[in-house]
Amino acid sequence: MEIFAKAKAVKLRSHLEKYLIADDDQETVRQSRNGAGKRARWFVELVPDKPNVIRLRSCHGKYLTATDLPFLLGMTGKKVLQTVPENMDWKLQWEPIRDGFQVKLKTWCGKFLRANGGTPPWRNSVTHDEPHTGATQRWILWDVEAVQVPESESLVEYLSSVSSFSSISGDVLEALSDLGSGPQSPISVVSSVKSPRFSIISTGSPKLLLAAKQNRTTFRPNRLPETKKQTLQAKAGRRSRVYGAAWNKKKRRRKELKGHLRLEVEEISRFESSSNIVHRLLLMIVAALFLS
Repeated sequence: MEIFAKAKAVKLRSHLEKYLIADDDQETVRQSRNGAGKRARWFVELVPDKPNVIRLRSCHGKYLTATDLPFLLGMTGKKVLQTVPENMDWKLQWEPIRDGFQVKLKTWCGKFLRANGGTPPWRNSVTHDEPHTGATQRWILWDVEAVQVPESESLVEYLSSVSSFSSISGDVLEALSDLGSGPQSPISVVSSVKSPRFSIISTGSPKLLLAAKQNRTTFRPNRLPETKKQTLQAKAGRRSRVYGAAWNKKKRRRKELKGHLRLEVEEISRFESSSNIVHRLLLMIVAALFLS
């Protein structure tokens, strides 16, 4: 019980060298060998007037709960889930009992948190049950690892836990996770008068201020972003230059052909008869039309 009283958060490692983790569906729990993520971290809450009992809260803000739902029909094991009950009842309470260098977590009904093994559906599952044979005695033993949690991250975890009941922006939570422990990162959480949302005010995080500005911007469907507008203008300019150059080249070619035809007519009129002139002119007109 001493480690739970001193630590803000812990990790629980089973006899299979797997960690108790809270799944992203915010309901189920299971075992995993990956204990590096925040899903393997459980925040410790002491129960008032019960010094030997604790609650364990996941990274999703929900509590490790020993339910009375059967894990499988006909079996004695009951489901262990993440829940947020209306009342902090006894199903959320766990009594750590020391067993050598390990602990057993006793539930409200006298059973213990058990890490199951074997074939599916038992593999990696977690229930609360009583060991019936000597082979399963070790299944209820857990190694406890204390976890250091920064103050800023504790605030983020708290806001994540209440985000299911309010509408705190994910950008705000992400910005808060970037806050350091320097002297220029004071944070205050105040209630907004104009909005039911929480207002997060920080004087040391430019990213937080940017997130707040983005949350206040209104939607303008007819207004393009500045970068996209500049890109379209540049494309239109290139298109007009290409088409303009081609048109000017065509005009110059036609002008040259007309001048050439005029010179040919003058040259022919000097030496040939009128019939030959007409014939040559027709040929030259056809050639000019073909070339254009």
